[in-house]
This record gives sequence, structure tokens and C-alpha cells, in this order.
Amino acid sequence: MNKNIIHDIVNQIISYDWSGFEKIDVLLIDVLSAKYTGDYLYELMDKFADVNTIHFRKLIKAIISINKDNIFIKINLEERLDGYYLQKKNSDINISKKYEEVISIINNIEQKGKRKGVLFEKFCQNFLIDLGISAINTRVSNDKGIDILGSYPINLPDNIGKLVFNDEIYLLVQTKYFNKKIDTPVIRKLVGDSLFIRFDELEYIDIKHNAFHLIVFSHNGFTEPAIEFAKRNKIMTFDSIQLAHIISEDPNKDWSCLKIFS
Repeated sequence: MNKNIIHDIVNQIISYDWSGFEKIDVLLIDVLSAKYTGDYLYELMDKFADVNTIHFRKLIKAIISINKDNIFIKINLEERLDGYYLQKKNSDINISKKYEEVISIINNIEQKGKRKGVLFEKFCQNFLIDLGISAINTRVSNDKGIDILGSYPINLPDNIGKLVFNDEIYLLVQTKYFNKKIDTPVIRKLVGDSLFIRFDELEYIDIKHNAFHLIVFSHNGFTEPAIEFAKRNKIMTFDSIQLAHIISEDPNKDWSCLKIFS
């Protein structure tokens, strides 16, 4: 069985269209039947549509975790006396379709062989650009562990304030396309790399005295200790599911990050 099957099923639930609250074990039969057939379908039903299995409990835990980690929640999970129920947070079918599209595009990176790390980095760079952030790739330079350098202006509502506080906020970004979750040492290394940049008098002279944020993009997510370490050190973390949540929230936007594989 696919080791990422739980996240795959959560993605299928989010992409599936239904109305109102549905009992999750009943809903799962429809969701799984829409994609799988034969013996594998029955195996998945036995594991995940049975509320008494450890697989079902892991699925519930995954949904809770994904909702906790995302600003734009796609499904509401409610525990009642007779079991767990799910409801679509937004009834706009275009959001569900866009979410499915984004997940499919990101997962297709896996087919790109040795280029998948570079393509994922480009995807993340364009994602930042789509959000209005200036972002450049640093791979060709002495990047000191930084893959993408981003910046955006301080945007105060007061016109005089804009003149007084007109520095830019910088983003120091690492991207990781691994086949497993990132652990704490990777996050800790980014903190160390950022300290070296503070003392770089040549390539990063603008950052030396300016504020910056640290960001890590990881395709397969982060371990719990890594997430806790990142939170304690004010480091932003994004996995592919979070990216899909954000992008699909504006399904009509012309996202350039979705075009790099076309």
C-alpha cells in the first residue's frame, strides 16, 4: 500500500463534492469508489471506512492536523455521539476542482527524475511571485544554503509612515523535495545559514541590517519536532498540501506557478 495513502485520501475528500454534513465512514465509500476499483478498493474500505481500525483513527488524526496547519480550511470535522462527520467549508465547486488540479500538478513533479528538486524550487519561487513577492533563485551564486531570496516592501496604511519606514522585508527560503518528512536538523541549519548571511558584506549587503523571515518549503511536510522547532524560532513552514489549500482559495487567479510544467 502507498505509504502516503492517508494524505492521498484526505486530498480526495477535499476534491470530492458533496453538500451538508456526511458521516465520514459513509462518505469514504463514495470517495474511494470514485478513484479505486477491485480488490484494492475493498482493501481500502476495510482499513479506512471501518471506524474500529487504527487506519481510520490515523485518517481522523491527519484531517485534524491538516486543518490545524492551514489558514484556508477546506473541510469541517465534527465529532458527534454516533461518529465523525465532515462538511465542505466552502460549497464553491471551483475551489474543489482547483485543489485537485494543484495536487495533481505537484505530484507529477515526482515523474521528472533528477529535475524534480529544481522544478519544485521553481514552483515555490513562482508561488511567492504570485503572492506579490519579489523572488529570485540563488542557486547560481554562493547561496549559503538559501535557495530563494525574496523581498516585499513595508506597506503601512499611513502615507507619512510609508516615507519614514520604507525598508524592505526579506525572505530567506529553502525548498526540499524529499520522499519523507523533514526533521529538525534541516530547520536548524537554516537558522545557522541565516546568521552567516548577516555577516556577508558582498552578496547579501542589503539584508545585513534589514529584517527578514525564514521560510522552508517541503513537499512531504515536516516531523512534529521540526514543526515545533520552527514555531519556536518564528520560521514559516509550508508543505504541498498547504500550498494547495492556499492556491485553491482563489481558483480564478492566473497562478504562474501552475504553468511551469506545461
